[in-house]
Amino acid sequence: KVQSTYGLTDENVEALEQIKGVRTQNQFAYDFYVKDYNQTIRLYSYDHENGQAINQYQVAEGRLPKNSGEIALDTREAFLQGIAIGDSLTLEPGEDNGKPEEHLKHQSFEVVGFVNIPLYITHTNRGYTTVGSGSLNGFGVILKSDYDTDLYTETNILVENSQTFDVFSDEYEAHIDPYETTIENLLDERATIRKESIQEEAQEEIADGWAEISTAEQELADAEQELADARIELDDGWQAYEEGRATF
Repeated sequence: KVQSTYGLTDENVEALEQIKGVRTQNQFAYDFYVKDYNQTIRLYSYDHENGQAINQYQVAEGRLPKNSGEIALDTREAFLQGIAIGDSLTLEPGEDNGKPEEHLKHQSFEVVGFVNIPLYITHTNRGYTTVGSGSLNGFGVILKSDYDTDLYTETNILVENSQTFDVFSDEYEAHIDPYETTIENLLDERATIRKESIQEEAQEEIADGWAEISTAEQELADAEQELADARIELDDGWQAYEEGRATF
């Protein structure tokens, strides 16, 4: 799996897809905070039309989402205890809660099923997150179209013929090692390009900010000059008025 906290651009995705002997599957996976349950959740995107070719979800109860606003949840026992199919799940808004209002088209979802995923078959711990207490409590699956962003956060990679080996065997390691090296080298190169791109964007924003400040300062100076000119005209007017009174 390839993950990026800054998001995978189209160029990153295309570069990975060009590696011979691998299949890729891109998805969104952002962390949020579930309102009323005080738990964190990672929402994986699901392509209902094309299916899940890698790390396929295994339905334990109900079904996977097929309509906008639906969600299938992690079967982990301690996760969102008491929630059932047909219930509604709402995400807490705000920057500290993952900003669902920016990343998603919905902040509330109807539960339609419970699923497992191969990523967690051997792990009871769901990992860590920057949301909430820092511990990830579980995951959910929503339609890809319910995300409101263009940047994928991760790409799952399947190496050709890797299924023929035991994943814990030396043969498996020997088979995937060359691909790992290729991918790591590619990612190092893409990371440098991405960093430079972000820096350029930041510099452009800073330059635009200074330009706005300069424009504002000029507008202020022009306004002060207009005020000074008006004061001079007013003083000249009073002087003319006083001279007129004296003459009269």
